[in-house]
Amino acid sequence: MTDFHSTYSNSNPVSSIPKQGITLGAHPGELMAALPAMMGFTPSQCLVIIGIVPDTQEPHRLRIGPVIRLDLENWALREAIGAFTEALAEWPAPQALVYGIHPRQEGVEDFINDAALLLEEDDVAVISTWWIEAISEGARWIDLETLEVGAVSSIDDNPLSNFTALHGALSLSDREELEQWMDVRPDAPVLRPRRFENSLYDREECAKLLADLLTVTEATAKIHRGDVRLESALADRSILRAICCIARDERLSTYLIALGLGDRAPIVREFLVEAARHSRSFMRRRLLLILSAVLSNNDEGMPAFYALREVARQSGDQWCDSPVDRVNRLIVDHMWRRHMSGTAKNSNIALAVNGVYWAANWETACLLDHEGPFASNMESVDPDQESDSEFRCRHRALLELLPVAIDWRPITD
Repeated sequence: MTDFHSTYSNSNPVSSIPKQGITLGAHPGELMAALPAMMGFTPSQCLVIIGIVPDTQEPHRLRIGPVIRLDLENWALREAIGAFTEALAEWPAPQALVYGIHPRQEGVEDFINDAALLLEEDDVAVISTWWIEAISEGARWIDLETLEVGAVSSIDDNPLSNFTALHGALSLSDREELEQWMDVRPDAPVLRPRRFENSLYDREECAKLLADLLTVTEATAKIHRGDVRLESALADRSILRAICCIARDERLSTYLIALGLGDRAPIVREFLVEAARHSRSFMRRRLLLILSAVLSNNDEGMPAFYALREVARQSGDQWCDSPVDRVNRLIVDHMWRRHMSGTAKNSNIALAVNGVYWAANWETACLLDHEGPFASNMESVDPDQESDSEFRCRHRALLELLPVAIDWRPITD
């Protein structure tokens, strides 16, 4: 199995790399100790390859690029490394670090050598190769080029771990725990959002959808202020149901990506994954796609990959001919290409901006557009009727919430 993570190639290098950097050559054990922070879990019995690329703002400096994890299986090497080197192609003179993690050196050394040869064939210079006994403090490592021996540094106290902790990034024990984190909960009641109606053509659905946006936006803001505990909100099925209804709407689904920007990401991430655990079929697929975007924007590239892969690997007969799933197919193809090319974050920020645009201009774009899709069922409606007044009142409340509910820095920086 190949896990492809391009968090740092998808991020703003200024905001994503800590000011106190890790010196690649002088302290190999520090970068090894940072692997769990980079990947969201502690890798074991596998290969990990880290791309090293020039910093876009200071080209004389190097930074971490794509990261890939491979199971110890010969058949997977060439295809995985091909995808990895393709992601590095946009940078001049890309380099790589190759780590083999296994309790026994002989259990992984051949895989390390094969991977290094394939990288060199694709014009990626291998800085060095290492065998690591385990990713735990004090575990032994050997530089296979120089035969230097050392120990893995503290996992809890290094710049990348401190940085990801500050951003509320996931920190799981292993890959299995990461997969279980987003698994369906078969013993829990399934979330059943109301009957789908296209809000672009249905006045009543517009009003309900606006109420959903207020519910989720207010809940996120209250948790962020500390007025409500996240655990309590996650147990509120009305909030999770509102998230599902927003997520399936073609125009407003990306509003959830905007709501999950910056320091709100851990809140919205937990909302989305909890809703996905209680959802099935096309609804679960849509939630996982939005979750992947939120994770990627928070520099959690490996969990983002897993959420995206969960959707991409589903067989054709699992997909529905529903309006939501037809859009899901388009989204997953687009997001997969962006992730593999290392451009997911820029794309996801654009989606977030689109979601805010629709939410902010909703009244103008939909309810007041008498020449648009609503024309047929709006001509006989008095614009001053009670329902319109209620909608405008709710929409004003949403507009008042937007400046404080969304972390605008990732958009404006």
